[in-house]
Amino acid sequence: SPDGSTVAITEVENGLSIMDIEGKNISNIVDHEEVRYPSWSPDGSKIAYIMPSWGRIEIYDLVDAETTKFYFGYAGPTVLDWSTTGSGILFKHGPSMNMLDATDSTINTVFNYDCLWGIRDLEWSPDGNTIAVMESGVQGAHEVKFINPDGSNHHLLISLRAEDLCQVIYDLAAGVFRWRQVMPQELGEAELGPEDASLVAARQIVADGRVRIDSTTAAPGGGRLAKGRADGKPVEVLVGE
Repeated sequence: SPDGSTVAITEVENGLSIMDIEGKNISNIVDHEEVRYPSWSPDGSKIAYIMPSWGRIEIYDLVDAETTKFYFGYAGPTVLDWSTTGSGILFKHGPSMNMLDATDSTINTVFNYDCLWGIRDLEWSPDGNTIAVMESGVQGAHEVKFINPDGSNHHLLISLRAEDLCQVIYDLAAGVFRWRQVMPQELGEAELGPEDASLVAARQIVADGRVRIDSTTAAPGGGRLAKGRADGKPVEVLVGE
């Protein structure tokens, strides 16, 4: 939390909980659901987070014990960060970076990208004047860029290799943005074990030419609609982010 007294913890498919820094006074906010990107309001009275299974953003009020829900449908928001100084909650939905105002519930687009996976990560500066964004660049490379909250002054800071997938963080002590490698070492079968049998079979089906994709288009509710043929029969598949 902003005052350093409380910690928000998420567990895979096990919800969202808060506790004090000594690991005591545990309170469950969400039970038995997948929760991503919990982010505190500047005064520490609320927490915003993503419920990926339901395609929505939720804001939990710790004072009133009430939850406000914002629905986005299939392929909902995937990245979220609450402004350190105000009511603006940044999030990625589809190919765009958007701002949700927690005061009046309005949503505005900050920046549009030309591909669904444009944003990998984002981070507010402590003064709330700048946003650092990890973006997918050309040929799989990654780029760290700065942008103003109104979408202006979108400019490149540094380009990274595709294998240098990173997370953007703000170094409070130094007062600068930094980026750190998410996985500095490539993991293979020795560390992860053999591939799932269904995945191996799927790869073989593709290698045998039994499936093909003829076209992909943007789906109205988010994601991509792929049309093609499988074993000579027409098929359609909706692919999320």
